[in-house]
Amino acid sequence: LVGAFVLGAVALVLAAVVFLTSGGLFEQRDRFVVFFPGSVKGLQTGSGVTFRGVRVGEVVEVSAFQTGLPDNPIQIEVICEFYGDVVAVPEDVANPYEDLGQEEVVALLIEQGIRARMMSASLLTGQKYIELDFLPEEPARLAGLSRRYPEIPTTPTDIEKMGERRHEL
Repeated sequence: LVGAFVLGAVALVLAAVVFLTSGGLFEQRDRFVVFFPGSVKGLQTGSGVTFRGVRVGEVVEVSAFQTGLPDNPIQIEVICEFYGDVVAVPEDVANPYEDLGQEEVVALLIEQGIRARMMSASLLTGQKYIELDFLPEEPARLAGLSRRYPEIPTTPTDIEKMGERRHEL
């Protein structure tokens, strides 16, 4: 009788976990990495990853990374995770990414101009998030350091560009 009670309690706890996570435990999530050469103050685990304002993932790890390069010996590695099926594809539209692996999808997106930028979520709290968009005219910064996950290039924000111009003067 006690064993049946314990098994019932365990089953209820598991059902609650699955219900509260909306099945997120069983959802496929792809990871990618971005590298920032400067400070990422305000970016933390759980920060959002958006595409044109739509939340498509979250930051799962932020760490300093020894590059071995003389001009930039340490960069900040940010590992992001995409939620499964973040872009809807209507039935009558061909999906060019359908039969591709993660590395091939990222390579195609880079070719089309995908860039990641760190943006401010709140000036009051200093929280940051990662914004993805197609910006083929913007320079792509690829560190080429990580082999764990595909790398998405970053591009400087407008504030970083103003700082670079000020240093050039």
